[in-house]
Amino acid sequence: MKTILLVDGDSDSRIVYRTILRHHGFDVVEAADGQAGLELARKVVPALVITELTVPKLGGLDLIRQLRALPETHAALLLVLTAIALESERIRAEAAGCTKFLTKPIEPQVLLQEVRLLLS
Repeated sequence: MKTILLVDGDSDSRIVYRTILRHHGFDVVEAADGQAGLELARKVVPALVITELTVPKLGGLDLIRQLRALPETHAALLLVLTAIALESERIRAEAAGCTKFLTKPIEPQVLLQEVRLLLS
């Protein structure tokens, strides 16, 4: 089973996305801030990291950059799932190393489809 790390400062968002992903057979671990997400990623080495850009302590872009720089996580797939629907943020996220950029709100089936595509 592939592990997904979910990093989002909003507990309601984490509950919704965790529930959807677990219901469809994914192993999900989560963090409420970027620093905790970075530490957890080093321990569990997830196949996919889903992060909001506006997470506390270590923002999503910095988290992506640091994950790309670490030998154990440099190959992880990095999905930005954010409420910031600006083209400039998508460009910045891709430059930092994100694999895919999606915006909230998102239909559960669309998120599931994107996750399955990334992990296939």
